[in-house]
Amino acid sequence: MQDRALTEPHGTPPAPIEPAPHRRHGCLTALMVLFGLVLMLPGLCVAITAVTTLPSVILVGVGNVTGQRPSDPYFWLIIGGWAVFWLICLVIGWLGVKLIRNASR
Repeated sequence: MQDRALTEPHGTPPAPIEPAPHRRHGCLTALMVLFGLVLMLPGLCVAITAVTTLPSVILVGVGNVTGQRPSDPYFWLIIGGWAVFWLICLVIGWLGVKLIRNASR
């Protein structure tokens, strides 16, 4: 008889009550979003630069944009250095997005 009082009318036990999610302090959330926005700036700048310079590199050629020829021994070092720099900036921007997503949860 006591078991019937603990169940719903159809004989199923009631759903367990989940504990309330832990809330962050509002100031910490605001700081995380602000720091995430700062981290997004390098990635945004690199993305804008890539979008604006890529058509000229395709149409004119890499050597004409950089002022050096592909036969120059330092040409590929410079191009590779810029590629690594852009990649690092994009990763930093991605970390900023992840931080903002984490702050909003």
